[in-house]
Amino acid sequence: FQLLLPNRSPSTSPYALFLFCGLLPWNWFSSAVSDSAASLLTHGALLRKILFPAEVLPAVAVLAQGVHFLLALPVLLAALLAGAFGAFGPAVPLGWPLLQVPFLLLLQALLLLGIGFFLAALTAHFRDVRDLLQTALSVLFFATPILYTLNDLPKARVTGLLALNPLAPKRRAPKLRAQ
Repeated sequence: FQLLLPNRSPSTSPYALFLFCGLLPWNWFSSAVSDSAASLLTHGALLRKILFPAEVLPAVAVLAQGVHFLLALPVLLAALLAGAFGAFGPAVPLGWPLLQVPFLLLLQALLLLGIGFFLAALTAHFRDVRDLLQTALSVLFFATPILYTLNDLPKARVTGLLALNPLAPKRRAPKLRAQ
């Protein structure tokens, strides 16, 4: 990607850390959504045999993928610490925004639970949702600024369209100079 998009903004430097920080939450999102959507179909025999609350299955799918995410966080923390010491080029400053991470993880877990419950119920009635979801997640992956930032793209209609993505960080408006 450094060859395809060579003009990177300073906010993506070092690119390996930028990519890793974006891919971990994305993998949790996509895996949890696809697993929870298919959870009622996958474990349907369990629902028919005993009295079992169906709400547990999508929640278990989200939490299981959350455990995978939490197990990857120490690797990310080690990479961030190495980046702070300049292992990937210029030193990356670590600051107070890292304290927001637990709150953001809780928000993402709640979002995934809601999406998972909705898609599990929808998939139980419409079996094609699971296949359509895989295609939608592929499109959403490339529409989400994980491999790039919105500032790296040329100013066009596409940039405005990608900024509407709820998973994309909000772009800051340029500051106007006083005349």
